[in-house]
Amino acid sequence: MGGRRVNTKLSPFVYKVKGKKNYLLFDSLRGLIYNISPEGCPYELESQLIENELVIKTKGVIPFKFRPNIEIYKLKLVLKELQLRITGNCFFDCPECGEIGKCKKGATDISKDLLDIIANQVKYVEIQSLSIMGGNPLLKLEMVEYIKSKIIAKNYRIMCYSCKIEELKKEKEIIDKMGITFTDLICDIGNIAEENMSVNVMEFFFNQEYNPCWGSKIAIDSNGDIKACMWSGKIFGNVRETSISNLIFTHKFDEFWKITKDEIEVCKDCEFRYSCSDCRVIAEKESGSLHSKTLFCSYCPDTGEWL
Repeated sequence: MGGRRVNTKLSPFVYKVKGKKNYLLFDSLRGLIYNISPEGCPYELESQLIENELVIKTKGVIPFKFRPNIEIYKLKLVLKELQLRITGNCFFDCPECGEIGKCKKGATDISKDLLDIIANQVKYVEIQSLSIMGGNPLLKLEMVEYIKSKIIAKNYRIMCYSCKIEELKKEKEIIDKMGITFTDLICDIGNIAEENMSVNVMEFFFNQEYNPCWGSKIAIDSNGDIKACMWSGKIFGNVRETSISNLIFTHKFDEFWKITKDEIEVCKDCEFRYSCSDCRVIAEKESGSLHSKTLFCSYCPDTGEWL
């Protein structure tokens, strides 16, 4: 005879996402995700869930459910990320960049008067992360310093595919002194795996209403063109004639910002959909559709297996 089942509820800090075959439990306190198969002995599964504190025993009382506040992205002028390309130049020839990095001789450099226009337009915008991009941004340290003095953000970072940082140690030291971080990876979309899923509780809920990559992000090219992402082909205008704030207030970016995984083919049936990364630019390039599954994911929600 099987054991007697107890009355349990999900822990207040654990969230469930249903997939086509399996389901996911996200433990927001410990930042862990559990991919659960409903097959097997229910008593053993229940025992494991209790042991890992994913569920709690109750007497019919529904526990308080914690939910982080992401309304900030709706009620205020807040950007999760502002991307600025300050140059298209780079004297390296990195195969990772090519057309994506737009590293080429004679490419446009951003001007201080254009930066002044941008700074004036975003002075009332709360910018959580300002990403300075190229080409190779380390070739324009005076512009990096100027940006930091003119545009307020919670975090600043240099983004470059490789930049051969070992050959630019002096420039890297200057960046460090400015309090700017450096990342040599612009996008980790090519490494979708269970161990690389997002485990941040704010992102988990943000991804239910916004695209993991495009959500609340604006990119401004070195010539002033405004995009939802630096690699997107759609231009919303130019900062010399178009107000960034007006674009936000009139929801012009929503067609990109709000492409959630619930709207993407295959992803909508996946239990990992709120914990995963994304790149709509690559998906559209490969399939011709903004709503197709990304090329780099090998997970099959139908079978619950990584292929």
